[in-house]
Amino acid sequence: MNKECFCEVDCDKKTDAAKFAIFAWEAGKIPRGLMQLETLRGNSTNPQTFDFPIIIERIPGACAETVIQNPSPLVLKSMINRAQELQKMGIKGITTSCGFNAIFQKEISKTVKIPFFSSSLLQIPYIRAVYGNKRDIIIFTARKANLRQEHFFATGTTDMSNLHLYGMKEESKEWLKMNTHFDANIDIEVLKKDFVRLAKKALNEHPDAVAFLFECTDMPPFSQLVRDTVGLPVYDFVTMTRYFYNAVCCAL
Repeated sequence: MNKECFCEVDCDKKTDAAKFAIFAWEAGKIPRGLMQLETLRGNSTNPQTFDFPIIIERIPGACAETVIQNPSPLVLKSMINRAQELQKMGIKGITTSCGFNAIFQKEISKTVKIPFFSSSLLQIPYIRAVYGNKRDIIIFTARKANLRQEHFFATGTTDMSNLHLYGMKEESKEWLKMNTHFDANIDIEVLKKDFVRLAKKALNEHPDAVAFLFECTDMPPFSQLVRDTVGLPVYDFVTMTRYFYNAVCCAL
C-alpha cells in the first residue's frame, strides 16, 4: 500500500456505472479543514478511496448544525426522498459522509429496499460477535460530547458497556480548528501525530481492547497509521462500505 495515499485501492478497477451513493453535506457548508481531509484517499467523499464507482449526493441543508447539533426533520425528509429516487434509478446501496447520520438510520432504512448504512457504528454488533460481547472496543469520534446513546441505539447497540469513547475535538488542537474556525487550514502532519498519540493513550488506558472503531468518515485516511502503531484492527467507514459493496455487487 502507498502510505502517502492512505488507502488500499486500485483506481484502474473503476467502472462506468456507479452502484453506490454517498449522502454528503451541502456545498458551501463544509469547513476548509474538512475540505482538506476530503483530498485524502480514504476520506468518504474522495472517489479515489474506492475501487468501485460512487456518486456523491449533496443534501440541501445538511451541515454540522442540522446533522450533528440539531438533527433536522427537513434534512431527514430530503434524505428519504432522495434515497427513494436513487433506488428507482438502480442504485444498489446508500451511505453517508458523516457518522452522526446514525440518528437517521431507522427512519431512512425502512423507506427503501436497498441497504442504507449511515454510520460505521453499525459495525459494533459485528465486532462484538466475532471477538466476544464483553471485550473492550475503543471508539474515535469527531467530538465525544456529540456522540449520544441515541446514535448507538439507532444502529443496533443498546449495551454501552466496554465501549470507550475518545473525541478528536477534545484531544487534538489541530482537529479543533475545524470546529472553531470555518476558514482555517489544518496541518495534516500534525493530525497524524495526534492520531498516533491518542491511539497509544487509549490503548494504554484500555490494554485489553480488541479493536478500534472510527466513527467519523474523515478518519479512515489515518486508519492504517493507527493499525501500524498499535497492531490492532481498525474498523471505519471504508471497511463498512467495502463490506456492503462486496455483498451487494461484487462478482468473482
